[in-house]
Amino acid sequence: MLQQEQVAINEKKGMYADADVESNATVQWHGADSAALLQEHKGKLVPAVVEAVRDGASLRVILKPSLQLVNFGLSGVQCPRLNPPVNAAESEEPVPTGPAPHAREAKHFSEVRLLHRDVELKLEGVDKYGNLFGSVVHPSGRNISVEILRIGLGRMADWSSAFTSASARATMRNAEKEAKQQKLRVWKEYEAPVLQSDKRMTGTVVEVISGDCLVVYVPDAATPAEQEKRIYLSSLRAPRLGNARRGEPNAPLCTLKWSTRSPVLPHRETS
Repeated sequence: MLQQEQVAINEKKGMYADADVESNATVQWHGADSAALLQEHKGKLVPAVVEAVRDGASLRVILKPSLQLVNFGLSGVQCPRLNPPVNAAESEEPVPTGPAPHAREAKHFSEVRLLHRDVELKLEGVDKYGNLFGSVVHPSGRNISVEILRIGLGRMADWSSAFTSASARATMRNAEKEAKQQKLRVWKEYEAPVLQSDKRMTGTVVEVISGDCLVVYVPDAATPAEQEKRIYLSSLRAPRLGNARRGEPNAPLCTLKWSTRSPVLPHRETS
């Protein structure tokens, strides 16, 4: 080993190269503009190398050929964290709580499949901290996000799933549903919700909050008065108010809200 080290010194290789000699690969360790990268590559496949795996759904990747190092998260997936935040209400001083259940397993699952591998990334969104989000196309052709959800090593993250397409969200929901039904890992103690209210009720729609939420007056059997109930349409998530900071318009919400008002106001509805 000493002989090989001396050869490297004599030939000025690697760390022994002169300071003014330009490296064959100069990585941009910081300063990458995530928003600009998203605008340039959104929806496209970008070659990259996975440099580090923080947890099952959070990576550090080097984009090629620009060699920019960026934080990258899997859209729509949240895995248990190795260092979960401490609840300040429970402790005056921060106390290490240790890895969350299945955090190490989730990290290992992603590491053995992605770490130091050449992959392709599909950039889909960026959060307020400048972290890029998207999906990883594994050389096998499988979607790593779906596989994590299918074996119960993660949960759907609604806020980042908005970056993905409707078909991708449906596939991920189905994978999560399989894990729930089998009570795998993070779903070990999962119990399906039980409907507590009547299966059918008749009332008068008095307000449309959004495309998936109605306010209905329902007769109360105990009194002559009517009860006001807020009813949400199942398996549906309508657009919400836009975000001015992100340049999101209110148009989708308003359009859907008014199209919902027409058939239900002021009719009596059965739900």
